[in-house]
Amino acid sequence: MQKPKIDLSRLNPSTSKVVYDGFKIVLEGMANMTDGAPWPWKAIPQTLLQFAKLVERSLDLPDKVHDLIEKISQRIAILFNIFKEDASPHLSELTSFVEVFFADMQRIIIRLRIVEKTHPAKVFPLTDRINGILEDESARMQEALLRLQTRFLAHTAYTVKSISACVTRIQSTMDTTLTVATETRTEVQFVSHVVQETAVGVDTIRTTTDAVHKDIGAVHEGMEATHAVVTEIRDEVKMFSREKQSTM
Repeated sequence: MQKPKIDLSRLNPSTSKVVYDGFKIVLEGMANMTDGAPWPWKAIPQTLLQFAKLVERSLDLPDKVHDLIEKISQRIAILFNIFKEDASPHLSELTSFVEVFFADMQRIIIRLRIVEKTHPAKVFPLTDRINGILEDESARMQEALLRLQTRFLAHTAYTVKSISACVTRIQSTMDTTLTVATETRTEVQFVSHVVQETAVGVDTIRTTTDAVHKDIGAVHEGMEATHAVVTEIRDEVKMFSREKQSTM
């Protein structure tokens, strides 16, 4: 009767992690229990525990290298977007320093890519190689970063100066606008005063016109009364003339 074979390739990462964590807990418990035990009993679980941690770091190393490369790429993308939208006179000089900085960053990325691609699974960690890469490039990186920071400061000073000039222009425009608004308000007040005086004049003219109309009515009534008196006098004269002719 054959024993059933266990296919470890079918274990998913989460299952492998659970198995490994359980194995590490057992080793830690054994190391604690054999803390006061004589030599080989004490050394065996501790050695196995160190080996397990070593394997864990080795398996995590490619992911850490990939994360580091992604972070560097993100920083480069941010700088690229800044320079793509900038048009300051310091840009050409600053760009040369950025190119040098990017070239140094690219050297690190290439070397880390080589480590990532050549690092086989389940092999002892290559942290020493990565540390060596970073140590080799640290001086170059510090120098490039210092030059880049210096040019960034100059660029920032220019940007602040440009913003200050823009604020000054805006303030001048606001002052001019305020002056025009004040003058306009004065003109509006004057026009309003003229309109009020015109309204008073119109009321006066209307009152005078009403009085004239009343006077015209009175004159018309007087003329009618005078016409009636004249008519009576004319009738009196005609009657007197007839009487005088009859007596002759």
